[in-house]
Amino acid sequence: MKEISVEQKTYIRKWEAIDGTQFNSREDCEKYENSAKCVILAKYKDFVIKESDEYHLFGVGNEDCQVDVVRVPNEKAIDVIFQLFCFFRDWESDENKEKARKTITNAFEYNDFLIIDRGYELDNLYIIGTLNDVIEQIKERVKPNEI
Repeated sequence: MKEISVEQKTYIRKWEAIDGTQFNSREDCEKYENSAKCVILAKYKDFVIKESDEYHLFGVGNEDCQVDVVRVPNEKAIDVIFQLFCFFRDWESDENKEKARKTITNAFEYNDFLIIDRGYELDNLYIIGTLNDVIEQIKERVKPNEI
């Protein structure tokens, strides 16, 4: 008698929602696809032009933090991104929500990219700012004599 190794492949049936989330049952997938979160996420993903972790996008930062570079081509995009922000950050004050809407609107008006930090599972969302905002913040904090 001799011991042998046998490779065995197992296929598991899964259902994938329109935003890429996977489920083990068709019913759970359908329920999720009919939820507001899924509808908003599916619309949001149309505006994402780059998904990356902080380290691979900026060259510094954490590989555990997901960053989206988002284009805001029209007022529909402003509404979708703002709805998503409110969905994940409903506890924010009205003042902070208005700042978020202004940042999103600025990205549209100045034809700039919006930088959004989020969890890998899209379980959180933070608007960092427009690309020009980020550049200006770096310029304010790093003086030429420090380089």
